[in-house]
Amino acid sequence: MSDRADITSVEAIAAFRASLIVYLAKARATIEEVTADVQRTKVWLQADRRLHWEAELTRRTRQLEAARQELFSSGLSNQGGAKGWHQMAVHRGEHAVREAAETLERIRKWNRQFQDRADPLVKQVGKLHTLFATEMRRATTQLGETLKTLEAYSGVSPAVASATPEQLPSADPPLHSSIAPPSSGTTPTSTPSKSVTDLDSGST
Repeated sequence: MSDRADITSVEAIAAFRASLIVYLAKARATIEEVTADVQRTKVWLQADRRLHWEAELTRRTRQLEAARQELFSSGLSNQGGAKGWHQMAVHRGEHAVREAAETLERIRKWNRQFQDRADPLVKQVGKLHTLFATEMRRATTQLGETLKTLEAYSGVSPAVASATPEQLPSADPPLHSSIAPPSSGTTPTSTPSKSVTDLDSGST
């Protein structure tokens, strides 16, 4: 039997490693986007909506008090037609105040529910991000060392093993996941993900 293994090509390993690098870059970008969406939704509930409706409740309460004062004044002056109009203004003001108070209470309830439901999922996403950033990155490094060893053993040209991901077959499609926050105007853009070359070189 021969003392040497018959190694004639390392293209499959090189192609797999390049595809893995591209996949990890896309997966990490998706995870970062999901995390950013969760954070935007939390800020939207805790700050934007809550502060808006607290201010709106204060404004509507002041309008109601002013309408009641005008109704009282019209009663003292015996202005029959004006009094009826002021009574309608008071009714509208009371309805507006109730609406603002109920909306503010819903916002506070949504905020509590969002934290209870989202926080455990965010922790799971964080673990997945750690897996991609550490264990899978080490796997690509080990594959690179394996390629170097096989090249040295078989004398295969290093052109394939050292090819950049752009020169090799495309990787799997990225993960798709989203947490859609309620629309509140413009949506901030996600933080750009790390490049393929950064991940390949082992940088964080």
